[in-house]
Amino acid sequence: MSCDLLTQKKIDKADVVLSYYIGGNLEAKECLFFLNGLYHDTDAWIKQIRFPFFKRNFKLIFFDYRGLGGSIVKNYGRNGFKDIAQDIYDVLKKERVLTSTFVAYSVGGIAALYFSSFFGDHLKCLVLLNSGTTVSAHLRRSVAAFLELLEKGYDFYELIPFLYPLNHSHYYLEKMVESDTDIRRKYADYNHDLESLKLLLKPFRNPDHLNESITRVSAPTLFITAEKDMVFPPFLQRELIAKIEKCTLHLIPECSHASFIEEYTKVNSCMQDFLQETLL
Repeated sequence: MSCDLLTQKKIDKADVVLSYYIGGNLEAKECLFFLNGLYHDTDAWIKQIRFPFFKRNFKLIFFDYRGLGGSIVKNYGRNGFKDIAQDIYDVLKKERVLTSTFVAYSVGGIAALYFSSFFGDHLKCLVLLNSGTTVSAHLRRSVAAFLELLEKGYDFYELIPFLYPLNHSHYYLEKMVESDTDIRRKYADYNHDLESLKLLLKPFRNPDHLNESITRVSAPTLFITAEKDMVFPPFLQRELIAKIEKCTLHLIPECSHASFIEEYTKVNSCMQDFLQETLL
């Protein structure tokens, strides 16, 4: 369990109790702030948490969105990405981190871009893993159907298998067969607050393209995309490169949406090269 390698901390705010985890080199000058995709918890980053280059050179921070994992929502009236950006800032402030490099997976990229829009001075570098501002039509239709079923009262645990094909390649799905029940229970437990999950999903039904925020990103940015990604396909990510002044694209062949899990060796190596060049 990756959380066994980290220390959990909390911030009690007026509308939410925030849960986050720290690890790595707590004395390091540089910080990596990891932003999850939907459904996945901090344990999904185990190959990054254990990667010697990250452990040695960075303080590592991981974060539970509002209503997910250990974060508890008190007031559902405020649960958008602007609020998440403020939450991230509050975590950095508590940890006395003036600037951080964000490693943002999938929907985490949208949270990172919102953060950049409001707190750009605190963003040092940006790594977008299978992320972007516009999702595929395939995902928009899937999310709309998924939300409709949740609204009708279908059990989240039973719906989880319909999400797998969006996230993983065929060969990885074969590996998941034996552990299907455990994975489903873990996902369901992590996403215990379905009202919060619905709020995070709704932007994908009517996506905010964040065009203005993109043009204001001045930090060095690395896009890592995957050839078989059905959520943020490469052709959509390529459209963003021209909008960011200091941007590099790395394509991973024959890989699906969850690249940092399926091809963690390639992803970690690519990130290391980028961080060594830009930070160390």
